[in-house]
Amino acid sequence: MRIQPGDMEKTRAALDFVGINLYYRTVASAPATMERVSHAQDWLFPVKMDGGQQGPKTDFGWEVWPKALYDMVMRITRDYGRPVIEITESGCSYNDAPDASGAVHDGRRIAYYHEYLAALGQSIADGADVRGYHAWSLLDNFEWAEGFSQRFGLTYVDYKTQQRTIKDSGRWYAKVAAENRVS
Repeated sequence: MRIQPGDMEKTRAALDFVGINLYYRTVASAPATMERVSHAQDWLFPVKMDGGQQGPKTDFGWEVWPKALYDMVMRITRDYGRPVIEITESGCSYNDAPDASGAVHDGRRIAYYHEYLAALGQSIADGADVRGYHAWSLLDNFEWAEGFSQRFGLTYVDYKTQQRTIKDSGRWYAKVAAENRVS
């Protein structure tokens, strides 16, 4: 099965939107010297990639840096002719648990979403065509690399009983969605 003349034209289609998954900032820098490059792949792509160290951290150790979302959206907007953009995943892990009354007060998650949505709002004001933002995740869930150790959900899941408790952040996010704005 070889590619035949005209096959590429048949498979080409316009994008409906550009999807962005962004949780935290990654800082790329050149290695101090090429002498420290030890693997063959490092010669092909000699870039050091690190998570940012200036902002506050989630319980997962990821930097909270809302400007990363703004910068990414504006770069895609500028470099690709203002395509329709959806934030397909963005969120934070905080391992807040129910208190004695059964409520989950996760103000850090609310602050995260508030700041990231504000940065996204600024990108829209600056000309980006953003149509959606999908919070990761509705429920605390199994994460492929971390199992059940990180809680990203807007709803707390008791993994033993499967009982669900909407976190303060879930109630806050529902209000934001219903009003279509961050106050």
